Amino acid sequence: MNLLGDTSILTRPIPFSTEDVVACIARTGLLSFELQLSNAAHCDCATCEAGLTREVVLSLDEICDVIRQAKEIGARHCIVVDSGTSLNARLVNVLDELNRSSLDVELYAAGDAIDDTMAEQLAARDVAVSLVELDELSLARLTKRGIRRLAVQLYFRQISSLPAIWRRLRNSSVEPQLHIAHPKMYDEGDLTASQMSHVVTELIRIDRDEFRISWPVESPHAARSNMRHRYACRIASCGMVYASADLPIPMGSVRTETLRDILSLSEVLENIRDYRTKVKEPCRTCSQSVDCYGSRGAAYALTGDYLAGDPLCERAESAEIASLPVPIAGLVPHGRSIRMVDELVAVGERRAWTSYTVPADSQFVDEMGRLDETAYVEMIAQSFAASHGFHLSADERPLHRGLLIGIKDLTIVSQAVVGDRLRIGVHKVTRFGDFGVVDGTVHHEDGRLLAAGQIKVWRPSDEQAKAIIP
Repeated sequence: MNLLGDTSILTRPIPFSTEDVVACIARTGLLSFELQLSNAAHCDCATCEAGLTREVVLSLDEICDVIRQAKEIGARHCIVVDSGTSLNARLVNVLDELNRSSLDVELYAAGDAIDDTMAEQLAARDVAVSLVELDELSLARLTKRGIRRLAVQLYFRQISSLPAIWRRLRNSSVEPQLHIAHPKMYDEGDLTASQMSHVVTELIRIDRDEFRISWPVESPHAARSNMRHRYACRIASCGMVYASADLPIPMGSVRTETLRDILSLSEVLENIRDYRTKVKEPCRTCSQSVDCYGSRGAAYALTGDYLAGDPLCERAESAEIASLPVPIAGLVPHGRSIRMVDELVAVGERRAWTSYTVPADSQFVDEMGRLDETAYVEMIAQSFAASHGFHLSADERPLHRGLLIGIKDLTIVSQAVVGDRLRIGVHKVTRFGDFGVVDGTVHHEDGRLLAAGQIKVWRPSDEQAKAIIP
């Protein structure tokens, strides 16, 4: 999985006003986007690497169409991620299309992949360049070739030498960009939150006292959250869209949907952009929460929940942060005797997966140990209820109610028996006010499909729920 992208600590103001960001959220649009290029025939994004699909990379025509779509929904800035050992043969064509769309452009690339001819072309197009690794020789060479905006990406694995490197880059008029620590990136998960907080505090001091540079948020905790999801997304080389490089939840593909539709229908983006009510404790009520919602990438990597509190933040070191899988009790209003799901295993983009082991004492099991086929519908409905309840706060869950109002296209393939471990998957297809349509499947743990169908559900508003609940 390629984690390179704008996941750096916020050391400079974003190039958009607060009003720009608020308007972007309101229209579910973009102000910036990352575009990943690849010289390989197939993509290396999280979805492709997981084997869920193995897509060929976008053609130049498809890339240009994506750029135009991004421009139409408000994008002003693009980060091109081309971090291979050699640059993509179509890079210049892509840069020209970005220029025609009047987008400010940054290129994330390896220094030794940029030859002198390419450096001159980048300088002629005023492309900002961020080197994905510290490379002193390349920095000197690119400066001589006229590239005015140079940066270097740094990582917490360099923690002992970060202050010295930081000063050296600042003195050379090169911008240091420190990646937010991610437990699956460069073995940074071995560092403690306080170690990382200490070095960030020192970098803030160096910039303020030695270079008269003020960070937008002079807090080592809030600086960890660049809050880019409010106005940006990442488009992998196969066209799969993600919230960011470090949050590998696929939201949709530009090959099958428009970029506008993917963003407007994304539950992941909707929840993160509504972070003040959706992000969980201890981030939700943290005193820094106006300017910070923690690292969503670190939260997802360590807990499986992109809305969880940030486990790598020093302020969260003593907090209890739940990790998936979690027991279903408390997420759904059903009592134990009628509960048809044991655990919520994973959550994704309008998707969730649960598990259930058929018990011998279930009221849906006959004397031969066979599970009644009507139980499959209840599993799908309760799995949907669990996925919704998981994103609610402790105060909201007592009002969590819903009603199954319809079943469509139910197909029963095979029967389950006592002791079988089942995996239920649900996909929220669409929503009309308080009504929703959900596709569901039930598989045996050995991969066999047991049942599939679509349900229609009604979820009352909080006011309606208060009237219903005694």
